[in-house]
Amino acid sequence: MVEGAFAYGDGWMIACEPGTPLVEKPAHFGFMLDSREKVDLWRAYFDGLGIVVDVQRGGNAIFIDDPEGNSFEIFFDPTRFISPLRLDDG
Repeated sequence: MVEGAFAYGDGWMIACEPGTPLVEKPAHFGFMLDSREKVDLWRAYFDGLGIVVDVQRGGNAIFIDDPEGNSFEIFFDPTRFISPLRLDDG
């Protein structure tokens, strides 16, 4: 859901504040997820909002741009993902 400068959902929130850009050219932000299925969920979410989604790397990555031209990459890379460590008593 988006309200003003806030975008949020179940367990996440992004707050945006207008101001002077930190870099002169558009920036790139990357978010690595722990599964391809989660990338697909984000793609469906953005598609549902009517946001143009650029799909790359065989569907393992999606890119969207904000109105100022900043690029946001949401991706899964099975060669770089490390599963969380689980400690058991046994």
